[in-house]
Amino acid sequence: MFTRAEIKEQAKAQLKGKVGILFVCALVASVIPAIVSGIGSALTSSGNVAVGTIVSLAGSLLLTAPLSLGLVMVYLNVTYGEDPQVGTVFEPFKKCYGKSVALFLLFEIFIMLWTLLLVIPGIIMTFAYSQAFFILAENPDMSPMECLKESKRIMKGRKMDLFVLYLSFIPWMLLVCVTFFIAGIWVIPYMTLTFTNFYHRIKEGADQEGNYNNAATDAVTNIIENAADKVEEVSGNVIDKAADAVDGSSEN
Repeated sequence: MFTRAEIKEQAKAQLKGKVGILFVCALVASVIPAIVSGIGSALTSSGNVAVGTIVSLAGSLLLTAPLSLGLVMVYLNVTYGEDPQVGTVFEPFKKCYGKSVALFLLFEIFIMLWTLLLVIPGIIMTFAYSQAFFILAENPDMSPMECLKESKRIMKGRKMDLFVLYLSFIPWMLLVCVTFFIAGIWVIPYMTLTFTNFYHRIKEGADQEGNYNNAATDAVTNIIENAADKVEEVSGNVIDKAADAVDGSSEN
């Protein structure tokens, strides 16, 4: 068991001396897709709709997914005591590019489908799938569907814990807003490290003690997750195979 205070204090200790480089890593991961998407929007506005749409797609999906995974790798390295490196942001392009894009796509599709049905199932499944990128970062041999299923497993009985952890950062986000995002240079890495530590703790807890039980939420989430299993079986296999084909061709 662990408390929010413990993983937050751990994050503060891990953050010392690393704020600047973590800010640069986040800047790289966000600016590159934004530039490409901006070029796509400019092309669309000038009348090149087809080309502009393709370029915007590249920025929003084909670049955002691997760069986001690379940023996850950066923070995982920090929690393991390593110094953050900008080059780590680009590692998914070499290791698991297809899987990162497939995972990003599956995550967005599944959440959109559940949200279209009802808002609450969408929120529940967002938390259920929330650890998938951490899992892929540590296990690049796993398929995107396996990462989503493993995320559901370790988040069993932990969704409310993560929800409350998010709520605990509301004062910090208000500080970011009133300082015109200047405070975000420190707050965002602090939050991200906290959520990375949360991943480590629930992963260890699920492996060592079995799934945690939370009767207040499990009755509802079990119904939704059982239905999600059926949706995943139908739609996930095709995307998994496509991702394997992309990653296989990039290694040759």
